[in-house]
Amino acid sequence: MSDTPRTDAAVSQILQTSQHERVKADFARKLERENATLRADLLIEEERSIYWRDNEGKAMAENAALWADKERLDWLEASDLWPASLDFWPHHLPQVGGSLRAAIDAAMKEAQP
Repeated sequence: MSDTPRTDAAVSQILQTSQHERVKADFARKLERENATLRADLLIEEERSIYWRDNEGKAMAENAALWADKERLDWLEASDLWPASLDFWPHHLPQVGGSLRAAIDAAMKEAQP
């Protein structure tokens, strides 16, 4: 089996007809249109690649922040501070400037042996 079946089919068609030049031109036009479509698709993929390359740092930072929030929530859920002791928050919030995340972080450090 040939690895160029479309070309082989076009050559076969050319050999079977007396309109050689018209068939060759039609085939060339079809290949040019396909090539233009593939090049346009390639440009789109290159633009996507550039976008993700340029935004990788931002995505990594967002991912790290989400993991930190997950660790906070996992710790809070496993601790005896939630939901029984809501007076925990006023104790820690002033120390960390009123940030709930920072209060959880401070409590996590306190709870470590």
